[in-house]
Amino acid sequence: MELKEKEDLTYLFISHDLSVIKHISDRIGVMYLGNMVELGPSEEIYENPLHPYTKSLLSAIPTTDEVKKDHIILQGDIPSNIFPPSGCKFRTRCPLATEKCAKEVPEYREISKNHFVACHYYEKTKDMK
Repeated sequence: MELKEKEDLTYLFISHDLSVIKHISDRIGVMYLGNMVELGPSEEIYENPLHPYTKSLLSAIPTTDEVKKDHIILQGDIPSNIFPPSGCKFRTRCPLATEKCAKEVPEYREISKNHFVACHYYEKTKDMK
């Protein structure tokens, strides 16, 4: 962080470990099978994840909190990126998927200032457990 500020650095850090990313990134982009599914300010992604995949990744972060949070366990296998599923690529593992997800690729849209998501049912992630 000191080097970043002192040298006015910009960098791209790629990781599956969102607990590390939180401490070094101003913005976070979450990708699934090569597609950006969510992008936003770091704090916003952690406080208000909108994509079911982001929500599941965040639930997997180990914690020392006394109140244990539920982990969202994704079902199924990761599909082939060579022969991806129709519609939303995440739908085969998504607990919110419907028939619409199989037919339509979700639009990548700005939901709040600088917070983008590609999900038909992003509002329902608040209720995911």
